[in-house]
Amino acid sequence: MLPQISVVMSVYNGERYLREAIDSILNQTFGDFEFIIINDCSTDGTAAILDSYDDARIVQLNNKQNLGLSVSLNRGLDIASGEYIARMDADDISLPERFSRQLAFMNEHPHCTVVATRMALVDGDGCFIRYAPEDMQSITWEEIQSTMPRINCIGHPTVMMRTMVIKDYRYRKTAHSQDYDLWLRLCSDGKIICKLDEILLHYRVHSTSITSLSRINNPLKTSKVRTNYLFYQLTHLHLTCFELNVLKYMLLDIKTFLRHRVKTSLKSIGKPLFHVLALLIAYFLERKYRSSLYFFFPHWSMGGAEKVHAAIVSCLDDQKPYVFFERQPLNNLCKPLFPDEAVLVDLGWVFIPSRYLLACLCVRVLAEIINMQPGSVVFGSNSHLFYRLIPHLKSSINTIDLIHAFGTKDFPASENTSFPHIRRLNHRVAINIQTFNDIHEQYILNGADLALLDRIMIIENKVDIPNDYTEKPLSGSLEIVYVGRGSPEKRIHLIEEVAHRCHMIGLPVHFTFVGDVDAWLKKQKHPNCTFSGLIGEADTLHSFYREAHLLIMASNKEGFPLAVMEAMSYGVTPLCTAVGGIPTHIKHDINGLLVASTNEGEIVTSFVEIIQQLVSDPARVERLSQSVYSYAQQHFAGERFCVSYRNLILKALADSVGQQV
Repeated sequence: MLPQISVVMSVYNGERYLREAIDSILNQTFGDFEFIIINDCSTDGTAAILDSYDDARIVQLNNKQNLGLSVSLNRGLDIASGEYIARMDADDISLPERFSRQLAFMNEHPHCTVVATRMALVDGDGCFIRYAPEDMQSITWEEIQSTMPRINCIGHPTVMMRTMVIKDYRYRKTAHSQDYDLWLRLCSDGKIICKLDEILLHYRVHSTSITSLSRINNPLKTSKVRTNYLFYQLTHLHLTCFELNVLKYMLLDIKTFLRHRVKTSLKSIGKPLFHVLALLIAYFLERKYRSSLYFFFPHWSMGGAEKVHAAIVSCLDDQKPYVFFERQPLNNLCKPLFPDEAVLVDLGWVFIPSRYLLACLCVRVLAEIINMQPGSVVFGSNSHLFYRLIPHLKSSINTIDLIHAFGTKDFPASENTSFPHIRRLNHRVAINIQTFNDIHEQYILNGADLALLDRIMIIENKVDIPNDYTEKPLSGSLEIVYVGRGSPEKRIHLIEEVAHRCHMIGLPVHFTFVGDVDAWLKKQKHPNCTFSGLIGEADTLHSFYREAHLLIMASNKEGFPLAVMEAMSYGVTPLCTAVGGIPTHIKHDINGLLVASTNEGEIVTSFVEIIQQLVSDPARVERLSQSVYSYAQQHFAGERFCVSYRNLILKALADSVGQQV
């Protein structure tokens, strides 16, 4: 009787980990398989280990000469008799439930050609190192299909494949990444690759593994696989949108490689001269920019993060800090919020793509100016310039960064830009527990030293709380306000759709949009909507809060919006999607209203249903408003905010001076 699964594994000089790999297969909870092991002409003790096994399920093939992984695997495919092919490598460990989980999935999903699993990376001793981010972040078929042109997100030894399909495709003979080439061909032809969202394999990373060796010997291996793949597809007149996507990433690789080579050449030639020039300029400017505290922020345009930045600087105004901004502002509405004692320096005219060399020089000059101070602290948030400075600062200079949230509009790749510097950052600030947890997860995914988490502290944002509660009886229309910028993650179009549906069913509701939202609307004219544009004056904004019953937000990502805190301080009930740090503070129907769905249609429907319920229940509106104001009084008052930032930064200043001495 034919087995259900054919396990195919090739081994070359794998004696160190071979027995552990074989045992992990033989000890699977599902045992109806044949285990095809190809010994690719090993010269160590591999053959002796294979001969020591007396298990009828093992089928051993011995290559007379070293043929390489692709040819060896195809030999295994040729004799495989199972309905499914399961891959395994000679240095990895399959967890006991792997086959049973994968087989059940394949039987339940006949449309699926390949099912992989997540994997944990372990070292030579089997100790956990980290998770592979591309593996963890690409689970669904849609995610896998969109990720694959950029990077391989499937662990080869985790897969189970339909034999009839894979025998048609086979492995092409390449020096490395045979699996990546196979996945690209399958994706191009619409063969569905799935992944179980659980770790069922320990993937060994060590100095002699194929993955490690190919990475060392050929850092452009991924790009070469794409190039060979595209050449094959073009010569066979097979060109789809998928191939165009692969081509895009191949061209980006080439661009990155060429840029790196040019930068490397320029650095080697001009670095000494560049450094001398920076020192000379810094020497003449040092007196003008002399301080012990330097802040680096993106801009002073209106925004919640910018209000927080201004508040932090105000807490340290007695230090007479310098505040550098790297981007040209869209407006000047947040500029007056910074204290007069701080010196604001707009560098937006420098940091534009066409002035790359000038920007590089500016970075070095700023670094040298800071290095000339007896003891300085550098604080940055949402600032590329801040992270570019760090490698050029003396070790005695204390550095601190503030993380509002991962992947914001102002700083789309904040987590990736900041991560290489985590050992050099003396302190990090997260605005809430959600952001701290995101950083924690990032450290685990990338194998960072978890002791560095001790450098992170949580300082939540603050707002000024009115002394008296403003009652909000529902006697006329329900007043709903949106306050914020227009950007993709804010999903203003969903709020506009909510307003439209409320109007269509005749609800007594009025919506006010405060912010630069015009570009994100469908341009429908609703009689129940008012668009107030950007508002810089605090009193004017507060007047909207005094009149509003609800603050509405439909974001798909957030930290914890300052607008929510401001609104709650005036008794305005937040009606929000449950994303980011929002659920940390907001509890549904206690001090706010949350919608947990991720489907845009369901979000709109839920918002409308909640608004309908509130319109018919004025007592609930008043109860929520009082609860919201009480919560804001207890949690968002400003005293602890300034105390926390002053303690952190003044201690860092003292440490910097001590290190200089």
